[in-house]
Amino acid sequence: MMTRRSVKSFASVGALFVGLLAGNVAAASSASADTLRACNGVLKVQTPGGIYNYYIPYHSSADGGAGAGFNCYVIQGNQGEDVRAIQRSLHWCYGKTGVAVDGIFGSITFNALKDVQSDLGLVPDGEYGDFTSRKLRWPLYKATTGERVNLCSSR
Repeated sequence: MMTRRSVKSFASVGALFVGLLAGNVAAASSASADTLRACNGVLKVQTPGGIYNYYIPYHSSADGGAGAGFNCYVIQGNQGEDVRAIQRSLHWCYGKTGVAVDGIFGSITFNALKDVQSDLGLVPDGEYGDFTSRKLRWPLYKATTGERVNLCSSR
């Protein structure tokens, strides 16, 4: 039989547990949000054997180390070389020839990316992020001359 005192103790422990759980959830959310940054350029990646290169959106940090990497995002309204890399992928590797390679992430790029995401079995949200970066194929260029070849490679 529970007494009034044991009910209060039980309620206090329950409140403490809920508070701790909420704190852990908040900490986990902010930790994962800290690792996903806006892409701010491209990185030239060489394929095994060094014959071809491809360019992939990348986040480079100011200090050259912490926070740098492929785990970044590009959304509608963004502009730059990172957007051009996505547009080249859509145009050359997925046949989205209506996508201009102009570095402006507008509605045409957005809709083409949604189509490709759907074809790849991803959530078609029109946003470039970690899952999309892992699935997209990238146009290849000769390492010696920079000339585009009619091949695409995944990351």
